[in-house]
Amino acid sequence: YACGRWPEHHPTPDTSMMNSWFNEKTEKVTWRIRELLRQNLTNVPWAVTQAQILFNSCVNI
Repeated sequence: YACGRWPEHHPTPDTSMMNSWFNEKTEKVTWRIRELLRQNLTNVPWAVTQAQILFNSCVNI
């Protein structure tokens, strides 16, 4: 996208003032982590279980 066509192929979301590769990747990773933490996974490392507990305590207010 050195030709300056990035904005044409990646429009700025209504919730943001700008858009960049980094912002797109950050949003995608954040969404994926939330999806993983919402799942009822078994046989996962202790740290993942703790992250799920913390996440669920924050979203189930």
